[in-house]
Amino acid sequence: MIPFLSPAEQAAVNQWYEVAFAVPPAALALPFSFRYGDEALAEAARAWECSTEEADGERTLTFRAGDVPVIDYLALKVAEVNEYRLIYDLDLSKLAPNIKYDMDNSGSLEGPFDRIAYFLDLRKAGEPAKYVYVSMDAFTDDLRKIGIPTVASQARFQTNVTHMNVLSNVTGIATGTDLPGGNIEFWPNNYGPPNAATVPNASPGLWDFGDQFSDPIDGYGSMQVHNHDAKQTIFAINNWKAGASADLGIGNSEGETRDWTFTKNAATYELKRLRVLVRPKQ
Repeated sequence: MIPFLSPAEQAAVNQWYEVAFAVPPAALALPFSFRYGDEALAEAARAWECSTEEADGERTLTFRAGDVPVIDYLALKVAEVNEYRLIYDLDLSKLAPNIKYDMDNSGSLEGPFDRIAYFLDLRKAGEPAKYVYVSMDAFTDDLRKIGIPTVASQARFQTNVTHMNVLSNVTGIATGTDLPGGNIEFWPNNYGPPNAATVPNASPGLWDFGDQFSDPIDGYGSMQVHNHDAKQTIFAINNWKAGASADLGIGNSEGETRDWTFTKNAATYELKRLRVLVRPKQ
């Protein structure tokens, strides 16, 4: 059993099995058999997949059956999400010049909202999921401008954001509630390193949390949330027009940029999902 899972999520995990053990390479020439502790495992084992890795004179056999469960960490880990309404849900494998959300509730919310939140899931094959949640006071009252900042959205923001809450399982991310130092860089434009907005702690020579947008308007594109007090990018989605060659990341990137610009790494993630939420004003 995995603690804190709903019955439906636990049922999904129960359909996934993985067994690994090390044997001398010579032993692979011998017949072997399995015994199963329950009927469900025996049934699943009819579709075992086997992979091998060899190191230090031993070979590790890993047998897997069933589907890897997809766990909703937003529902499991973010207590305040119950106060929020989902506006956009996007499988980022569908990134393109024209964004078509898997769910678009931007026309169904009645009344004002006072906070905006983002939840980004990223998972590479064979690795645990990485996620980040960030919420902040609303920086606009237009729901069309809180998703991917395409040309059509007419969104362009380079501004500080206040009362930021951050939760993540990525090492190094500054987490907590009511954090200062938040800023966003949302635009469809090209952009470069000069710190034209004089963002604290930003470099004038690196693509980071204090860049300068430029023409053309229909350019590279930046959707970035930062904590400039912590000198870090919280998450970035750049160059969405490139699809599988878009830039995705949580935390700071390495190399010539700190905001994932030019990394072209979207295809490396098996799971990539963005959700955008708002809190209705009471």
